[in-house]
Amino acid sequence: MQLTNIARDVLEDANMGRRYIPEEWLSNSISVTEIAIGKSDIKKTIADAIKKFANALRKILHQCIRWHKIFAP
Repeated sequence: MQLTNIARDVLEDANMGRRYIPEEWLSNSISVTEIAIGKSDIKKTIADAIKKFANALRKILHQCIRWHKIFAP
């Protein structure tokens, strides 16, 4: 659930001075202020980072479904 919250709340977190997107996912150093103001030249980078969260969530969900089928048929 934490990954979902991070992906969902990027702008809200930035407005509160927080950024949970890993630095290595960003092509350059993007400040919380730049995210909060919606600086146009970083939007694709932020969108790509959110996609990485979504992909990680999909992998976890698929693992959970497999384990559920094994242990709770």
